[in-house]
Amino acid sequence: MVLAEYLQCGICFEPYTADSRLPKFLQCSGGIQHTYCLQCLRRLTVGGMIRCPCCGDLTSLGDRPADSLKNNIYLLPQIEAAAAARKQNGLEMFCRTCSAVAADQCGEHDLLKMSELREALRQLAERGAADMETVRQRRADAVTLFKEAHTVLVSVAESVRFTIEDYEMNAQLDDNIVGELERRREAADALPSDQLVDSYRFTEQHVADAHAALRETAPLAEQSAALLAASVALSAPGLSQTFAVGEWLHSGDLMKALLAASVVVYALDHVTAGEQEAGAAAEQCHKVGDTKPAAETKSFTYTNGLPAPSFSSMVKSTSPAAPAPAADAARTSVQRPLRGTNPRYSLRVTDGAAITDVIVELRPDMAPIMCKNFVTLCERGLLDNSRFHFAVHSDYLLGGRVDDDEGFSPLAKEPEKFVMADQCPLQDESGAIRMKGMGTVTGPNGEKRGLIGSQFMMWVSETRDYRQYQYTLVFGFIRQGLEFVRAITCMERAAIWRHARLLSTKPYRQ
Repeated sequence: MVLAEYLQCGICFEPYTADSRLPKFLQCSGGIQHTYCLQCLRRLTVGGMIRCPCCGDLTSLGDRPADSLKNNIYLLPQIEAAAAARKQNGLEMFCRTCSAVAADQCGEHDLLKMSELREALRQLAERGAADMETVRQRRADAVTLFKEAHTVLVSVAESVRFTIEDYEMNAQLDDNIVGELERRREAADALPSDQLVDSYRFTEQHVADAHAALRETAPLAEQSAALLAASVALSAPGLSQTFAVGEWLHSGDLMKALLAASVVVYALDHVTAGEQEAGAAAEQCHKVGDTKPAAETKSFTYTNGLPAPSFSSMVKSTSPAAPAPAADAARTSVQRPLRGTNPRYSLRVTDGAAITDVIVELRPDMAPIMCKNFVTLCERGLLDNSRFHFAVHSDYLLGGRVDDDEGFSPLAKEPEKFVMADQCPLQDESGAIRMKGMGTVTGPNGEKRGLIGSQFMMWVSETRDYRQYQYTLVFGFIRQGLEFVRAITCMERAAIWRHARLLSTKPYRQ
């Protein structure tokens, strides 16, 4: 026991060794030379002097390091002998607690024979590798889920964009109908008697469409109002959460807003008119604090298994719709030959699946202002990549709304948007291209003249009863590609909005 005390430093209490912890004598007075390890003496050296921690005497080193002090030659043999004996007998131990060769103070620590250290190292490395492989797999699984969620979110965002475009298109068409009805109302007193019947029939049809739209949108309005004042109860094993859709939709918490947005999208996409029977396979959202039984709840309902594509599949098809064939083969018209030296323009048109050059012959000899207006639109690229925003099945196709509003004439002087059209005697017929009237104005001689902007229409019907007028807004004729334009008018309205475009225009030369 006395030997063990002598074999360790009195400062750090670490055992002496034959290398970094050599026992060194200090030059203390009174014939006593206290001994400490080299590492501690190096730390105690200040200005070439070492003060003995035991007696306080100073040992002068001068310019020499602490390494120059004399070794305790009496302890060295015992240190070396003890180390050799431990190695020879396999008694040298490794302390797992200190992660170092075991010392005397490691008696209560987790010790391991040095001969077993190699295998312990191998097992430790294997265990660490296994743990990291588990971590790596967990992260990989999470990344896979995030990627799947991202794919769904992108698909939903794209689908929602299409739905928004559909609703915006319908809203714009509604604006057109409202404007047309307003014009019919204002023109009723001044309309010639021979046009009253046609005007009444036209107005009657629009009113019938308006009533149908009222019935169609009633469930949508009820659903939308209910959503903003509704709460949704989510339940799963170990989970129960109720949230207010309207509040969470505008929440600063992204995940809350995302959840609420999902409910909104799902609910509005599954709008159903009428009451749903109690017990149907549906989830109901009810107003916060409503104590009525579910069967009496008059709020929006989610349903599954609808035959039409919906957000329940999370993805709407984005493939371009193929153009519908002409409704009646008998309407197919022969190609009209190009006439004389009249200027011609090539309109590159797509239905989303195919691209065709529609050749238009202009008649500046009969409609110089309207032709100049159209040519200026083409030359400035204002019509490039513009939508065909409205069509009547097998009747006409409307385009040229270059500003997503009413359009404008590039010839107009600010603040005006439209210019006065020619008094053109060309008549409406299948294949005629004409400007859309944007109102009337009094001409220089007191006559009524039409206003035009950028919107134009192409007649495609071979069966319409085209009325003859003294003057029209016709400024040219389609000489090639009429069947392609007619096929576009036979597509679904939403498909026309999404896919039918005027890609580019350029002068046509044979």
